[in-house]
Amino acid sequence: MAKLGRGKQIELYVIVPADMSTEPLAEWDRIRDEISKAVGTTHRIAG
Repeated sequence: MAKLGRGKQIELYVIVPADMSTEPLAEWDRIRDEISKAVGTTHRIAG
């Protein structure tokens, strides 16, 4: 985790076996949302 200005940034690297099928982008968004809720923040920028 890194603090950038007033915000915090968490970088995640997902390592999977080469023979594992890739997930659709919507599935990665769902996983990111789940992690964001677990750490108590949102990754989406209001605008």
